[in-house]
Amino acid sequence: MDDGRPDDAVGKGRGAIVDLDGTILDSLPYWEHLGENYLQRKGKKPEQGLQQHLDSMEMDEAAAYLKKAYGLDEDVLAIRDELLADIRHVYTDDAPLFPYSKALLVKLHDAGTRIALFTSTEDSAATAALVRTGIRQYFDCIVSTVGTGVDKSTPEAYLHVLKLLGTALDETTVYEDAPYAVAGAQLTGMKVITPNMI
Repeated sequence: MDDGRPDDAVGKGRGAIVDLDGTILDSLPYWEHLGENYLQRKGKKPEQGLQQHLDSMEMDEAAAYLKKAYGLDEDVLAIRDELLADIRHVYTDDAPLFPYSKALLVKLHDAGTRIALFTSTEDSAATAALVRTGIRQYFDCIVSTVGTGVDKSTPEAYLHVLKLLGTALDETTVYEDAPYAVAGAQLTGMKVITPNMI
C-alpha cells in the first residue's frame, strides 16, 4: 500500500532533535565572558564584541579562531580543552532548565517520540547537566559537535543525528535556538521549532 511517504520513512516513528544551551538549559548567560576571560588570563586584549562573534561558531572553530586571531602559543585542542574546563561547572552545578523544558520532554517521550540531544557542549558535561536536572532518561542518544568535526550550520550534521536516531525525516522536529544552527537544520527539510515558539 502506498501511503505517499518515502520508502525510508516506512516503519520509522517520530523523532525530536533537541539542542541544549539556550533551548532547554538556561546556560548562555554563563558563556558571556568566557572568551574574554580566557584571553585576559593569557595576557591578551579581547576585541570588542568577541563573544557575539564566538557565539556563531562551534567550540573547535572558536578555539581555532582565538589561536589565529590572538597568536596564542597553545594548540587548538589545548585552547578548546581550557575553555571547556572553564565552563564545565555550569553543567555540573549551576545552569537551570527553562521552565518549559521538562514538560516538553515528558510530552514528547509519552507520545513515543525518540529524542536525541544534539549539542555544541562536550558530551560528558552535557550528560552531567541532564543527570543533575533529572531529564537524562528522556534522551535516546546524545551527540556532541566537540571534537567530531560536525558543524551545526550544515544539513549533513542534522542528517547524521537523524540516522543515529532512526526516525523519519518528515516526522522529526528540531528544537534549536542558534540562528546558524536553525539555518543548517532547515536545509534538511525538517521542521524547526525555536524557544519562542514553545
